[in-house]
Amino acid sequence: MTLSNVSFASPRKQIISNEVQLYLDIYFRTVVVTVVGVFGTITNVMSAAVFIRQGVHDCVSVCLLSLTVTNLVSVTAGVLTLFSKVLIFANILTNFDPWAIYYTLPHISALFYNISTITTTFISVERCLCVTWPLKFSNTFTVRRAVVVLMGIYLYDIIITMPDHLTMGLENQFDSKMNKTRLVLWLSPERPYVDILNRMFCQLTVESLCVLMLIVSTYSMVRGLRRSLHQWTDHHHVQQSDAIVPNIAAKKTSKGNNKVNMKQNVVNTVIILAIVAFICNSLRLVLIIIDHTHPNLATTEFNLYVDLVAVSYLLQTVNASVDIFVYLSYNISFRRRFVEMFGTSSMFHLKCSFI
Repeated sequence: MTLSNVSFASPRKQIISNEVQLYLDIYFRTVVVTVVGVFGTITNVMSAAVFIRQGVHDCVSVCLLSLTVTNLVSVTAGVLTLFSKVLIFANILTNFDPWAIYYTLPHISALFYNISTITTTFISVERCLCVTWPLKFSNTFTVRRAVVVLMGIYLYDIIITMPDHLTMGLENQFDSKMNKTRLVLWLSPERPYVDILNRMFCQLTVESLCVLMLIVSTYSMVRGLRRSLHQWTDHHHVQQSDAIVPNIAAKKTSKGNNKVNMKQNVVNTVIILAIVAFICNSLRLVLIIIDHTHPNLATTEFNLYVDLVAVSYLLQTVNASVDIFVYLSYNISFRRRFVEMFGTSSMFHLKCSFI
């Protein structure tokens, strides 16, 4: 579901007047989304720099670095898309057709956003298995296996979207208004059939599975984390009661607390990422279902549908932009490295004091 898939022609049933729609198109669908996208580009660059400086040590760190990179590409492509829309509004003549950029770039943004969604789902499932059955899966997801899975996710998403990208592109065409050749949009005659396939499988099926797996894995992680904390607390009380030397017991207790806190922070990070992804993707899934069951709703029924698509796109941009706040809240090493690299402003001092 991208902004380029929606026609801005006047529909038959106008819930919102054309005057209001124009203001929404300029200030909300262009300005607000662009500001959030630029913010997301900056935060993802900072997150990627911190993760690279930290280094890759386990499955979660590999996945979070990959998630940051795909979010960065997704929001950057979205920002460039909206800049092309500014060229359309201003009617600026360039060596390329702004509508061609406005149509093609959202598909690139959607490609990497889908990879981010699947990556978040994989992290959630991995942590869920490690929390629910720690003896079976604690050492299963190594760094090498995580890289293999991520490569599989990239390859899978590229393959299923390949028809989408092969049936469109840019080509040189003579423009009589400018009296010169410039790049314009090219669409294959098979494009309508590819759009149907894309809605049925690439969007509806994959998105539904990801949302379902996020719900199940998040619920299981919360239950498993509570159970493991109760078990560790009971075991900790037994050790304290059986300990002969108090100092040794205190050292063991301190080490145990640190390990439990580290594991709990990792799980909390994944849980929050999964919850944010679920909230931001829920409207997207609803619109995908509506688009599948009523494909002409955007152009023949209600103009409110266009605004819902814009809200969904904004939520996608927010989802790809706010991960840094989750890392700062629950990842101690990330927070320390971030402050070391980007300074100790009063905002982050305040943030750290509440954690």
